[in-house]
Amino acid sequence: MTTPRLALLLLALAACDDGAPAPAPAPASVTEPTGPAPAPTPAVGGIWAGAVAAEPIPGGVRIANGTTRPVGHFVIERAFAAVANWRPCVPPAACPSLAPGERRDLVGEAIVGLRPGAAEREAIVHWWHLVPDRDGALRPDSVRASVVRVGR
Repeated sequence: MTTPRLALLLLALAACDDGAPAPAPAPASVTEPTGPAPAPTPAVGGIWAGAVAAEPIPGGVRIANGTTRPVGHFVIERAFAAVANWRPCVPPAACPSLAPGERRDLVGEAIVGLRPGAAEREAIVHWWHLVPDRDGALRPDSVRASVVRVGR
C-alpha cells in the first residue's frame, strides 16, 4: 500500500473513533452451580442427542430410534433408490415414525423396491426429525441416511 493511501486509511479509522473508552469486561462469576444443568432446548431446526441405528434381521432390517425426539423414516432398497423419486413424509399421523427409544422390524414389502432373491440386498434407511417452520407448519430438519445389508 502506498504512503498516501495508508495515510487516508488511518485518517478514516481515526474519524470513526468517538473517543469513548471501551467498556470494562464483566466481572467473572465466582458462584458454584447448585444443581444439574438444565437440558438444552433446541432452536427451530436444532440438533437432538442420539441417532437412529439400523441392523440386518432375517428378510429385512431393524431400525431403532436412539434420539430424544420422534423421527420419521423411509427405507428403500439401495439399487432402487437410484431411480426413485421420493420426499420426506410430513404429517406425523400419516407417516411412518418412531418414538424415542422405539424400534421396528421392516421385512419384505415394508422395504420399498426390495427384490426377493437378489444377490446383493442392501437398504438405505433415511430418517429425520420434524420441526416447526416459520409459518408453523412442520418440515424435516435434515434427512440422514445409512446403508444396511438386508438379512437373509
